[in-house]
Amino acid sequence: MKIFDQEVPHDFNLFLISDDHEGNLLRHADGWDFMTDQVRSKYDGINPWHNFVVHHGDINEGIQVDDKRYDGLTTNGCIYSQMQQAKRNLDPIRKNLVAVLDGNHSWKMWKFFGPGRPGMTETVCTDIGVRYGHPACVINYTCGGNTLFKHYAIHIGSGSAPSSAVDDPKRKKTNIEGGLKRRLSPKFGDTLLMSCGHWHKMIYCSPESAFYVATDSGRMKSGYTNRPATVGKYIHPDHRHYVCCGSFLKTYGDGVAGYAEKAGFDPVELGYYIVRVRGGEIAGIDRQVLD
Repeated sequence: MKIFDQEVPHDFNLFLISDDHEGNLLRHADGWDFMTDQVRSKYDGINPWHNFVVHHGDINEGIQVDDKRYDGLTTNGCIYSQMQQAKRNLDPIRKNLVAVLDGNHSWKMWKFFGPGRPGMTETVCTDIGVRYGHPACVINYTCGGNTLFKHYAIHIGSGSAPSSAVDDPKRKKTNIEGGLKRRLSPKFGDTLLMSCGHWHKMIYCSPESAFYVATDSGRMKSGYTNRPATVGKYIHPDHRHYVCCGSFLKTYGDGVAGYAEKAGFDPVELGYYIVRVRGGEIAGIDRQVLD
């Protein structure tokens, strides 16, 4: 895993993107272009040079002819062409990228690079001059050398998405958000923002503040829990932001059937999230769904 600092202003936007799967015919290329245009434009009053991006992995499809998912139509088996196109995809937002994480599709390509040598994602990052974030990293956002908050980012890489096996839509939403929180919260104790790729779902579990009663100088007073003001201390899991970043890979295609459709996967919204940081604090997290 990687741990590094990222200098930022007090007001900035942080785009959390993932899973664009270059090399799959069902990749939402227009959606990717929409995202890059948004990053390079003013968003919510913030100039584009203060728009930062963390890519949560699977920059390429990486499915080969010996993989049961390979079909020669929706999957392109040429690793070299995928790698070169991934560089072109990332180049427009190269200066905005905080880090690019590895992903399970990409790290399976290690056999083409050799054990102990940089794999596909690391090679792409080196070639375009951006940070390689390993499968997981902790990013310490600093302003003037002072920490604003910390961010744990990971490409989960295995396991199924949080369960939604209930009929009631409200319970389903609660189950999914709670599953994301349970999966991420034990990883680190002082990261206010925790985000992941891999599940191809758009999920945001927001912080919760609870009412409590206490005593002060012999009298009862009430208040609300909130996150600790001192950065670097333990942050209660209820006071963190949890995000599953979505993807750019369609489940269904017009006139073609990809492996996700053949496996019976449900269709999912495509998109990503944008964290709005104002005055050094997370002011809100916007959900950007792609058409």
